[in-house]
Amino acid sequence: NISHSREEDLNVYLVAADGTQIELFGDVDTGGDGFTDILLDDEAALDVTDASSGNGNTYRPTGDLTTLEGMSLQGAWQLLIVDDRQGKTGVLNSWSMIVEHY
Repeated sequence: NISHSREEDLNVYLVAADGTQIELFGDVDTGGDGFTDILLDDEAALDVTDASSGNGNTYRPTGDLTTLEGMSLQGAWQLLIVDDRQGKTGVLNSWSMIVEHY
């Protein structure tokens, strides 16, 4: 859940405890709605670049989350947000990670 006055300026990465970095999305314009209740899933039908179709949907991230399969969940995982343009502000309201074992 991210509020930002120009969400298309954001590049967002998931960083695993071992330092592996996966781009979740970058430069996505949601039409000014920010990112609310968006779920990123490798098996989603919609690409995250289609996030302008509305919040509350499930999208396929830019990077390949299967790279993280088999990794230990121990340690500090991080969400890295890079704002590639100055002058606008935003807030990371919340984020979470759901891990499914098959």
